[in-house]
Amino acid sequence: MERGSLYPALSEVREISAAIGAAVAGYIFDNNLAGIEKPADLKKAVKDAMWDPKHAHFIEE
Repeated sequence: MERGSLYPALSEVREISAAIGAAVAGYIFDNNLAGIEKPADLKKAVKDAMWDPKHAHFIEE
């Protein structure tokens, strides 16, 4: 909001998305709603699971 924008800068979107994902996952694990064991580092687990266009099999190099 300080920049006059409702959304974060594009350069920050992945990091903010990972933080939100980790918070949601934390809630799920804390409330016994997950069907798997809680990872030691939720934010790392979320980042590892995020899609990255650099690794897409359909992009020619």
